[in-house]
Amino acid sequence: MSNCYKTIELFTEKTGIVVRKIRFRNQRDFDEFLKGFRRMRYPGYKWRYLDKGKKDKE
Repeated sequence: MSNCYKTIELFTEKTGIVVRKIRFRNQRDFDEFLKGFRRMRYPGYKWRYLDKGKKDKE
């Protein structure tokens, strides 16, 4: 995973359930995602950066 530029989680606004984790390999791909998100290509969803230090303990 060291070659990933940024990692985000896509989650639903209402429930907060994570639907997908997306890893971007470069700035251009991340910028394209942001453009699409701003154009409302993902209605009902929000995104946040994935905390790389966080581990699931369940």
